[in-house]
Amino acid sequence: MFISCFNVCLILFVVFSQFDKVSSRHFIERCGIKSSLNIVGGRAANPGEWPWQASLQIRDKYTREYQHFCGAVLIGEYWVATAAHCVIDKRQSALSVLLGAHHLNTLDGQEVRIGISTIITHPYYVDSGNYPSDLALIKLSDPVELADGLVREVCLPSASDEVVGDCWVTGWGVTLQDDGDYLQELKSDVVNNTHCKDLWHGYIRDDHVCVGLGNTGACRGDSGGPLVCRKNGRYQLAGITSWGEETCTKKGYPNIFTRVSSFVDWIKHTIRAYSTN
Repeated sequence: MFISCFNVCLILFVVFSQFDKVSSRHFIERCGIKSSLNIVGGRAANPGEWPWQASLQIRDKYTREYQHFCGAVLIGEYWVATAAHCVIDKRQSALSVLLGAHHLNTLDGQEVRIGISTIITHPYYVDSGNYPSDLALIKLSDPVELADGLVREVCLPSASDEVVGDCWVTGWGVTLQDDGDYLQELKSDVVNNTHCKDLWHGYIRDDHVCVGLGNTGACRGDSGGPLVCRKNGRYQLAGITSWGEETCTKKGYPNIFTRVSSFVDWIKHTIRAYSTN
């Protein structure tokens, strides 16, 4: 895939837009395990391969049909994470989350569509510049059934975890070929933040993760989706797709993700606070 995003353009880059309480035992046993065994330059994933991948969708006011506009990722039976720029100023009642999908225009009945109870954007998010704290949590109106493994949460990192290892970006965003309706996957290399800051002329923050060289990776429609890395046999949520170069094909400009380890304490605190609501 490219991975695809980009709803808001800057000079050279653009935003890529487009538990309740889960016991610690449940989370440790189930999170981050694939159910089965690619974005600009990627390939189609196998059905069910990334069971935490979600599609954030909005209902067309004329056709009443839902359309994908951003990615999201399941982190608990009531919770998904996405990019703040995906949900800012969106009417909550028009949104839903689709889980368990592979081809967005050919649903097979195994998918789960759930409404939204609450949207919480990070309090320090800024909808411009280098999009700091580009993270939002969505509380679902009903819990997700996790027992059969068709849908499963990803593991959260600790605050001290580095982004290393076998890392993948997934999403339904714009691709080079006409295959964006299939979930795409792309094995991705992480770029050192110091080098990335030089490439992006200072725009990079410590709470960003830089991935790839810009000629492959995320693109429009991939925003809010996950960057996951394998650790001790499980996949951790390393990043949330945020922004990149507007054409998605310009070498020398890595894709930028919100670094989840920098916000994991806020994520857990927010989930605890809203678990009593």
